[in-house]
Amino acid sequence: MTLINHSVPSLDFSTVKTFEHQLDDVMEVNDNAQLRLKLTEVEHQFYEESKEINKTRLGIIYHLTALNSSFLSN
Repeated sequence: MTLINHSVPSLDFSTVKTFEHQLDDVMEVNDNAQLRLKLTEVEHQFYEESKEINKTRLGIIYHLTALNSSFLSN
């Protein structure tokens, strides 16, 4: 058996905290009214500037929308 030595870069704690801060406002949104507003805001930000962080934020908010899609039936 051959072992492959993959070099894994170490994570800088300050970088992780920066990303957490940028994603914090779209994580764990429970209120449907707030979710609708945040969805519109995040989509607009993504269309203005499609950076990786905005793609990630959009994915999170779409995921939360799918989980809470019962508000779409009203």
